[in-house]
Amino acid sequence: MRQKVMFIVPYALWIILFVVAPLALIFYQSFFDINSHFTLANYQDYLTSPTYLKMTLNSVWYATLITVVTLAISYPTAYVLTQLQNRQFWLLIVILPTWINLLLKTYAFIGLFHEPGRLTNFYGLLVWEVINCFSLTLVLCSLRHTLKFRLWFYQSIMR
Repeated sequence: MRQKVMFIVPYALWIILFVVAPLALIFYQSFFDINSHFTLANYQDYLTSPTYLKMTLNSVWYATLITVVTLAISYPTAYVLTQLQNRQFWLLIVILPTWINLLLKTYAFIGLFHEPGRLTNFYGLLVWEVINCFSLTLVLCSLRHTLKFRLWFYQSIMR
């Protein structure tokens, strides 16, 4: 049991230092103005501004949309992977894109989806309109999370 606790310590420290502490500092600083005086004006501005509220709703909407699309793609993919004969080969094919640098993937998507790109010439303006509706970053992030979820689902189905 003690050995298991020792494995948790580095992860707990990482989360505390790089997730919890920055969020706590941001929350603490949100109660002060530029002159370091205590104020609730920041929250009043946030709650009364239609721009901030729209940005918040858009963030929640995109997070929900990405989650639903990720689940819709990942779980069936993981299930199909468990049913294939050459399971390890296909798992490698699914994992391979996660090894490529995000910057390289971004440039590849730009090359494929910019206006005179190969895919837009092939599919016409439909692909270009889809990319305009959802930013390139949103697409890349959702693809990255989709790959992670496929692996998680694959592992849970194999057990």
